Amino acid sequence: MVDALRKLLDSGKLSEEDCHSILRGLGNKGFDIDVHVRIPERGIHPHELGKRQPPCDIALYGRLGVHCFNFEKSSVTDSFSQNGEHLRVFTQICRLKPEKPGEGEGAFSLLDDEAVDELYKGRMPNFLSEANPDDRLRFYEVQEQDICENDWLRLYTDFALYCYWQYNEDAFKFCLPSEINKILVETFETHTDPSLKLKSSNAIFHINFTAKSRDYISVVRRTTDGKTGHMILQISTWTNPPSSP
Repeated sequence: MVDALRKLLDSGKLSEEDCHSILRGLGNKGFDIDVHVRIPERGIHPHELGKRQPPCDIALYGRLGVHCFNFEKSSVTDSFSQNGEHLRVFTQICRLKPEKPGEGEGAFSLLDDEAVDELYKGRMPNFLSEANPDDRLRFYEVQEQDICENDWLRLYTDFALYCYWQYNEDAFKFCLPSEINKILVETFETHTDPSLKLKSSNAIFHINFTAKSRDYISVVRRTTDGKTGHMILQISTWTNPPSSP
């Protein structure tokens, strides 16, 4: 639905106001917050935006929740850095709105950092522009077709840009849209088709992108604790290559 609306918007057949109106209407039929879902110590409560646009971070979290739902077939939270990353976000529950409140799947469960694969723990890795010659089996260079077929790669790039400008929302908005130059995927999971590395539960994305004529590099580490609805993104972004620790 979102892709169809985007095409109509780009072609000029649908106004931006009508597009936002349709998306607001979809909230009553699809993804929504159930007030009966309780999280320890605090509840989830709906917040009516009306005609206002959501803050940039909330919009990104919403897109991440949908991505997690599609990836596995989630409330989304940010938290303090644990391994030197600039931004850490994770999902804990993501489901379709039940017809009757309180029904259906979607039990809340806490994130278990200890269950994350040991190969993806510890300090964030350095950015790599090219695969190491002796480690090429671990890497896959994303193709243009991959980006067209996996729109969440643009989401990761938007998160990378937001990570850099997270304390200046106006600057983040001004820099959109970003342009992906190159993405190198690194994973220890084995696949018969190299392009399937994109689907790995645990993977590291080395992203080179441009926004408003400024070049950025970013490392996005995606991990999971093995529980349905759980996904962790650890993100670091620079405009200059970081120095080695």
